Amino acid sequence: MIAATQLARSFDSVSMKAHRALELLEDYHSKLVKPQDRQLRIAIERVIRIFKSRLFQALLVTDKEDAILEKVEQDPHLNSYDIAEKLEIVNKTVLNLFKNAGYTKKLDI
Repeated sequence: MIAATQLARSFDSVSMKAHRALELLEDYHSKLVKPQDRQLRIAIERVIRIFKSRLFQALLVTDKEDAILEKVEQDPHLNSYDIAEKLEIVNKTVLNLFKNAGYTKKLDI
């Protein structure tokens, strides 16, 4: 249970750090008003778009999916509620991963 809690906290930590980095970039970007800052503004705008992109967000989600699949490999008899509780995430997240992975019945796992 401790490892699952630590894993869930690391997800939250990564997500929080990514959002905080985005906030800092946007704040810094807003302060670049001089003409000589133009190139830096453009570069930071690109980075901000990357942070906001679906691909970047998907990479954050992929870590969560890996943890879910790891739990299933460790104990194939766990149900979605147990996995969600151990990782401190919403049960719907676990169910969506199972559905996307093609698991439709308990016996499929």
